[in-house]
Amino acid sequence: MALKASDAGFILVIPMVGVRPEQLNFIVEKILIIGYSFNMLKTNVIEIRKLMLSMSITSAEIARECNVCRSYISHVVSGRAKSERIRQKIASKLGKSIDELWPTL
Repeated sequence: MALKASDAGFILVIPMVGVRPEQLNFIVEKILIIGYSFNMLKTNVIEIRKLMLSMSITSAEIARECNVCRSYISHVVSGRAKSERIRQKIASKLGKSIDELWPTL
């Protein structure tokens, strides 16, 4: 038997062989936390992109100002890369704080 959790286009399969009943709640709780974190990140990326679009700010523009490639800006926005310098630049251009754009869970 396997426990499956799917959300937002990903499927997590955990083999349940040998799992004691008291461990099951812990496993399910961790899956929910991971799913929540993933959804929060996705929501924040969409909000950041909307703000950038509404203010006519492009990733290329920020990349030029920070002397990095445009794809790196996308990685920082999405959370795949963490750079306080880039996050600060994006936040200041959007008139927000880093915590507003990338809240910690």
